[in-house]
Amino acid sequence: MSRLSRLDAAGVLFGLLMYFIWILMIFLIQSFFFAEKYVIQGASVIKIPPNDVFIWLSDGLLVFYLILGHHIFTKKASDVRILRNLFLGFGVWLSFLLILSLFGFSISAILQQSFELGQTVSTSANVLMGYLVMFAICLIKHYGVFEVLR
Repeated sequence: MSRLSRLDAAGVLFGLLMYFIWILMIFLIQSFFFAEKYVIQGASVIKIPPNDVFIWLSDGLLVFYLILGHHIFTKKASDVRILRNLFLGFGVWLSFLLILSLFGFSISAILQQSFELGQTVSTSANVLMGYLVMFAICLIKHYGVFEVLR
């Protein structure tokens, strides 16, 4: 294994570590501010209601953190452009989810009702749609679709 590939692997693992820390922070914020507490037979149970915005905040940044960790260790210039485009796609999908949430809509709930999907499948579809938006923005920015149309 060459030095470069070891740096690549170490960077991705560091990105994974940063992602797990991010997940922990999101979970703590959800637990402290948005959890519902129930008492069942003397034991208190905390339920965190599913929310598209928090699901995307936790799951949507996985690729971003992996590439960020890679960039921290390897200092590749191409990573910066990819990170910028991924973050732009993340923000676009997050904005879309926030607007839907303000109007009382939930993509996961719509998918559950329309296609009779389970909660896990509809949540995964929500995250998949977000990743598709991120990927589309990366492709558009990389190939310069808007410059071609001019």
